Amino acid sequence: GAKLDISFEDEFHESCITGTVSVHVVPGAEPNLFIIYYTPHVCGRFFMRIALNGKELPSSPLCLAFPSALPLASQCTASGNGLYIAFASSASTYTLTFLDNFGNPADPLGLEIVFGDEVGNLIPDIDIELVVNENTPNVVKVV
Repeated sequence: GAKLDISFEDEFHESCITGTVSVHVVPGAEPNLFIIYYTPHVCGRFFMRIALNGKELPSSPLCLAFPSALPLASQCTASGNGLYIAFASSASTYTLTFLDNFGNPADPLGLEIVFGDEVGNLIPDIDIELVVNENTPNVVKVV
């Protein structure tokens, strides 16, 4: 039988494991016809190398780009003094960090951020400023 080898590299061409791979032979099809299923666990750009019987395929490596998933509320965090104490007419700040279901940075772009009290009632008309650092777009400072 044919031997299929699959490996992954990061954008610096360093070997890495970025997800779960399963390979299925297509029954009754041409020899050496495979279906490759890949579930990424991290976002970013990666290269998948495929070799058949020890010889790399002409189309290998394949460049795969996986964008950030949507933030998952249970993975996101809030930190900073502004969560615990604030004074009228004074700015207080804290930081929201958005992560996806795998714990990767997730872009909050397009999300509506609302505020509520300890029992879940929405607090209307809060005057806030969101400050996003372009180097870490998943971290938002609330002023």
